Amino acid sequence: MAPPPQRQVADTIFAKTGRRAVILGCGEPPGEDCLAHWVEMAELFLAADWGALDYDDLPRRPDAIIGDLDTLFGRAVDKNDPPIMHIDDQETTDMEKCLLHALDMDCSEAVLLGATGRRLDHTLYNLSLVEGFADRMRICVANRRGASVRIGAGESVSWDLQPDLDVSVAPLSAPALLGEVSGVRWPLSDLVVAYGGDLSISNETTDAPLSIEVLEGSVLVSVGGWSMGRFRREFQQ
Repeated sequence: MAPPPQRQVADTIFAKTGRRAVILGCGEPPGEDCLAHWVEMAELFLAADWGALDYDDLPRRPDAIIGDLDTLFGRAVDKNDPPIMHIDDQETTDMEKCLLHALDMDCSEAVLLGATGRRLDHTLYNLSLVEGFADRMRICVANRRGASVRIGAGESVSWDLQPDLDVSVAPLSAPALLGEVSGVRWPLSDLVVAYGGDLSISNETTDAPLSIEVLEGSVLVSVGGWSMGRFRREFQQ
């Protein structure tokens, strides 16, 4: 089974609307194609500390390495290395330091890569940044499997996506009240989503468009690869 066109998914749910920063963290590597695609559209490319640069090759030289440099481990700095911004602030993470710098550089949106995986505590905190910065910039958390974006109270989206993609909706500021959710195998209406309560995980796109309305609170919508239903149907053929 061929993989879904992740670039199309990414560009649909997080269309570029302003000056964009791409921030590469120390979590699970996003994959060469994913990284190259996001960096290609970015005005600013930042690495969250040296640990984010554990790659054989990058599609573009970062504009800066930002962090407390606790992953430097005695490495000798070369003249060809990206500029280093040492910020010795233990009240913010390296990813957060990069977001604050992106704001200083007049970025209105950011894509976080390498923000999930490896360390659960870092994953949870990085996801919380989507809500924490919501009044200052749009943020997308992406990896090789898909992308996740925030939808806040009073907002709605309508995305032209192909069928059989995974769609999950999780609360950011809980509880959140969903209005109409259509274009999915299991449509929803007036559903309160909260941790420890009702969630909407692993739904599937059907007929375009995928429409999601949020009445109260905020949610993180993740659109990923092929759904399990697609795999089952392929297996049965």
